[in-house]
Amino acid sequence: MALVADALSYTYGAGTSFAAPALRGVSLSLEVGELSLVVGATGSGKSTLLRLLAGLYEPDAGEVRVDGEAPGEPGRVGIVFQNPETQFFAETVLDDVLFGPRNLKFPDAEEAAREALESVALPAATFGDRSPFTLSGGEARRAAVAGVLAMRPSYLLLDEPTAGLDRAGREAVLGAIAAARTRAGILVVTHDPEQFLPVTTRVLALSAGAPVFDGTVEELLANPEAYEAAGLELPAVVQAQLLARKRGAFLPEIALDPALAAANLIAARGPVR
Repeated sequence: MALVADALSYTYGAGTSFAAPALRGVSLSLEVGELSLVVGATGSGKSTLLRLLAGLYEPDAGEVRVDGEAPGEPGRVGIVFQNPETQFFAETVLDDVLFGPRNLKFPDAEEAAREALESVALPAATFGDRSPFTLSGGEARRAAVAGVLAMRPSYLLLDEPTAGLDRAGREAVLGAIAAARTRAGILVVTHDPEQFLPVTTRVLALSAGAPVFDGTVEELLANPEAYEAAGLELPAVVQAQLLARKRGAFLPEIALDPALAAANLIAARGPVR
């Protein structure tokens, strides 16, 4: 069972003089427990793809299937938009997280909300009665993720989940994503993939709405040319190793971990051509 997109295409304003193609022939598959990454520059179609996967848009061509069915059943696919803290509306954090499971008529709606808050390290005993508008950036982002997790989706779609956060906020949100992955498939859309690459199952890179790379992180590191040609930058630790390899250093593999990369570079020292 999986969230599957097959050859999706979408055009804004189709059939008008203002038509603007956003996606062309994009496919992907996401299973529970996986974390897939969709990367690309601004305007590459990332957020449009997210909305198609969530069933918010209908594709012009291709199709989306959620566990073999058309998208649309409430709660099966959850989406957290960029800057989700602007969407809070309830008086308390607990009430905000409760909104989804209550509307889905969960018999254990409050338990689901409390479990979701606990999973993102915002226990209801401490944060439940607080106004969501008093949360820090990282806390607000985690509360928004909890609001979706409380609906117990099989697939969680995240649009730039760490954008605009400080280091502590980023680490908190990354921890929440790791917790969510134990029960859902995670798809992260970002233009800053460095922090996600070490835990990513698969990478899909878009340029001008079309896929330019689709594969594992290992495949990306082995053949980064198409990725870089799309204007995307690999982490500095990877670029350093690729440069050393181009200059003659023997590096059988490219590491994402800085300590391992340093060890590989030291082991490869020798005459440089």
